[in-house]
Amino acid sequence: MDENVIITQWICILQPVWFVLMQVHDFYEKNRKQALSILNELSQLYAGRISYHWYTFVSDEGVTKSVLMRWDSLILQAQVTAVTVKETKRLAAELLAHFLFCSGWLPKKLQPQLVQENVDFTYDQKIISVLEKVNVKNVVKLFEIQQKRHRPLPLFKLVEPAYPTANAGLYVVNAVCEGYTTVGFGRTKRTAKEMAAAKMNKLIKNRVMSTRPTFLRRKGEKYNGFMDTIDTVETAWHLVEHRWVQVHYVRFP
Repeated sequence: MDENVIITQWICILQPVWFVLMQVHDFYEKNRKQALSILNELSQLYAGRISYHWYTFVSDEGVTKSVLMRWDSLILQAQVTAVTVKETKRLAAELLAHFLFCSGWLPKKLQPQLVQENVDFTYDQKIISVLEKVNVKNVVKLFEIQQKRHRPLPLFKLVEPAYPTANAGLYVVNAVCEGYTTVGFGRTKRTAKEMAAAKMNKLIKNRVMSTRPTFLRRKGEKYNGFMDTIDTVETAWHLVEHRWVQVHYVRFP
């Protein structure tokens, strides 16, 4: 990058209120590409034109992380205060990436995929066939179900602890699919993941069978509507006018 290029514009992206910042964080947590990866790939795409500088300040209020992005004659600055250095850097990257996205400055291949509306599970013989497979791991079944439905693949997230001791602690893994969440436990991450997937497959079976057409029911079988009452977790994240982004333009002579 030519350091002799004169800076003509400086954009400061101020930290929004905490719950809005968490909305942005959740949005990029569910995205296939994390914010730091988006920024790194953007600098590779515009090699020689983009550079980043990170600054850390520690005070009684917490850790403040500031990232300065220089893009030709433009500088963008995002600053976030949180608890840990790792968390603060991630949130600052998400704030900067989200501003670039909302401003239309991200190339199409780097734009985050918006979380889609949930599509509940209904009776489908293809799903039944997958669930009835034997000697197939539940994780594999769950992925195959979503592939056959042409829907987003399930997500698995390690909850705690990240590093259990040899004699204490269990891995806890959440499985998330179409707004439903199940929890699995185990001495290994693989075991916990498989348990979470097994619970999700059981939930899917209940949802599917509860919507089975009446004419497909066995003689004498009673139908009591939904087999389980399940609270659906809304995962649609709607972008609104980004009023939370306060931008100051400073033009240099």
